Amino acid sequence: MQPARQQCSSGDDAADSKGLVAHAVGCPSDREEAGRADVCQGCPGRELCLSQSREDTDQKFIDVRMRAVRRKIVVLSGKGGVGKSSIASCLSMALASLSAKVGLVDLDICGPSIPKLMSVGGDVVVNGPYGWVPLSSPHGGVKEVALATMRKEVDFCRKMNLKVMGVVENMSGYQCPCCQALVQCCEEGRSVFTDHPESPAATAIMKIATNIHNNVTHLQPT
Repeated sequence: MQPARQQCSSGDDAADSKGLVAHAVGCPSDREEAGRADVCQGCPGRELCLSQSREDTDQKFIDVRMRAVRRKIVVLSGKGGVGKSSIASCLSMALASLSAKVGLVDLDICGPSIPKLMSVGGDVVVNGPYGWVPLSSPHGGVKEVALATMRKEVDFCRKMNLKVMGVVENMSGYQCPCCQALVQCCEEGRSVFTDHPESPAATAIMKIATNIHNNVTHLQPT
């Protein structure tokens, strides 16, 4: 976590037309020495910088747990409501059918839909000595503006050193809920690969999952 920039007490500070205080030259508020450097002595924000630059005691534990997960695949988009959870749940089922050991995490803490999609909504989550124990799913796994948004996501992945394995064009066409299997399977927490394995949705998602499976097989664990 980067320390919050604070007002520095150096004589080099200057207020702009809106009354905002500019930082002194050499203020280390965005570096590891925030609150410890000589220029920080007497600064009113020194204590806050010190508190935010201390080592996160939970991070080492998180790193150990995450190293146990050999491959991490992120399903993301530039906006909400475009089908990330549907794609992620279907991909987990497809990868599980390819004999991969799959875990699925929903990072939407305000309105998670993965429990319903994976049919584990009523199960009790157990907090064990090493953290939460994953629930076992019966499915075996777990125009220019749009392009500009996608470029931002690809750029994010590159900055985080994440391999971009492809782009899913989801919801590009509408299929009637009365005659298409995917909508009902998602609503009822069932696997489209079990109920309707020959459907266009199952075929397309399985193709994506196979491509991902082939990619990660040759990657070094992260």
